[in-house]
Parts: sequence; structure tokens; C-alpha cells
Amino acid sequence: MNPTHQRQQVDTACGCGSGCAASPAVGGPMASKATAVEPHRFRIANMDCASEESEIRRALDGVAGIRGLQFNLGDRELAIAAEDHTLRLALDAIRKAGFKPEPLGVEDKSDGATAAAPTGFWASWGKLIAALGLAVAAEGLAFAFPDSWPGKALGMALAAVAIVLAGFSVYGKGLSALRQGRLNINALMTVAVTGAFLIGQWPEAAMVMALYAIAEAIEARAVDRARNAIKSLLALAPEQAEVRQGDGSWTRVGVKAVVVDATVRIRPGERVPLDGVVTLGQSAIDQSPVTGESLPIDKAPGDEVYAGTINQSAALEF
Repeated sequence: MNPTHQRQQVDTACGCGSGCAASPAVGGPMASKATAVEPHRFRIANMDCASEESEIRRALDGVAGIRGLQFNLGDRELAIAAEDHTLRLALDAIRKAGFKPEPLGVEDKSDGATAAAPTGFWASWGKLIAALGLAVAAEGLAFAFPDSWPGKALGMALAAVAIVLAGFSVYGKGLSALRQGRLNINALMTVAVTGAFLIGQWPEAAMVMALYAIAEAIEARAVDRARNAIKSLLALAPEQAEVRQGDGSWTRVGVKAVVVDATVRIRPGERVPLDGVVTLGQSAIDQSPVTGESLPIDKAPGDEVYAGTINQSAALEF
């Protein structure tokens, strides 16, 4: 047997638009330092990929006294081991980088479901829809009254409001990146939209920012749905596995304690606790919870079994 533990965090595509690969839980250089300071946990709603982790690390480089950092991108959580004074400086640095850390208590430990944005309609979609409507109105005024100064003034005002509604967070991150001499997607959007507005193309500036913000929101929602679906799937696997000991007896242990090349037994009606390869027995496995297949699949020695599937007819060892 060569089990793959299924309770680890999973990699998913990120929603930052930077083309990076998301990593779910990373410690990094500082996280390896021993520390006796109890870490403080924070949720950062717009931190879900390695690019944003790098931005936060860069922002904290100048903060002395941090004992350790632990990033959990899958749950959008950051643990900081530091004294209270240093912690305040670290949080200020994170906010200046365009992120909003929210403290978490022990009772707030993630249950596996995450959300990239506030759930209120206005906070999540209302302001983006309003920004798009204002951008369309600005485009309409520019088309209908190209030579009218009142029309231009009204169009510019509508465009400015649309940019603020849709691009406030983008500007925050973009300006922070520019101050640090970095060009990421937020910095480029900040420069492009500001430049278009200053040369008189405010309807286009508003439309670009509104569409970009909506695309980012849709992508973030899709990433969250995929991440939560995978976590729900992994939650199907049992917490314990029946493992053969050196003396031939069988003992139930936690799945995290199962070592590579251990032999696991599952009885009829039980869920498979770990991925593995069948070594003894034949049985039908219901794989519908994992693959969606409607009919059970016969398994024999040499066939793979997957965590979360259901053994139906006979005992198997793998």
C-alpha cells in the first residue's frame, strides 16, 4: 500500500489575476524559527494565492521582532507570532499593503468553508453592478453629448464614482505596489485607469475598472466554490483506519498516523479511509461520492481505491 493522506489542504487556482499557483498552507523562512510566543490568527479575505502571500511577506520584511509566520491560503488565514507591540506594527504594514486582517479566536477555527468576500449583496455585488451602470451611463453621455460641457462634466462625475466603487481596493493595492517599485496587475490597472481618466477618456476608464472588478469577483467566487467542494469531498473520508500491526493484529488508528506501506483493511459498508492499491480480496466499490459513477466498480488486487468511496460486498486489504 502507498496511501496518500487525504486530509491535507489542497491546491486550487487563485483569484488574484497574477497567474500564480495557489499554495494552501505555507510557513516560509520565518515560520521555521522556534518561538515561545503564542501566534495570533487573522483572516484576510483577499489573500488566497502565493502572489498575495509574497506581497504580505514583503510588507513585513521591515518589521523587526516577528518570531514566525504561518500562511494558510486555503482558509485565507495568517498566524503571526509576535509581541503585542510588534503585532500592531505588523498589522499596520499589512493594511498599508492593501489587505484587511481580521482577528480570529479559537472558536473561529475554520470549518472548511471559505468565502472571498462579504456576503452582503451591496458589499459583494451591489456596488459592482452600480459601478457598471454608472460606467454605461458615462459612455451614453459621451456618445449623446460629445460637445456639451454639462454633459461632459456629468459623465466625468459618473465615471469617477464608478471607478471609486469598483476600484477602491485595486487602487489601494496598486499604489502600495508602486511605492515599493513593483508592477503587478493592481499597479498596472491603477496606472492605466488613471491615465485614461486624465487624458479625458473617463467613460473608458470607468468601464475598464468596472469590468475588471466584476471579472475578479466572478473568478474569486468560482475559486471558492471549487475549494469548498474539494474540502467537502475530503471530509467524506473516515477519521480512522483499521491497520495491521507487526504481530498480525488489527488496530484502529487515526488516518494521519498511517505510515506509507502499511496495510489497511475495510469491511463491507465502510468508507475507504485512504487512497491505496488493493493487495487482497475482491469487492464492489461505490465511487459515486468521488467520481459520480452511477454503478459500483469491481476491485481486485492491483486496482486503486480512493478515500471517501464505499466498500459494498466483501472485505478488502490495501
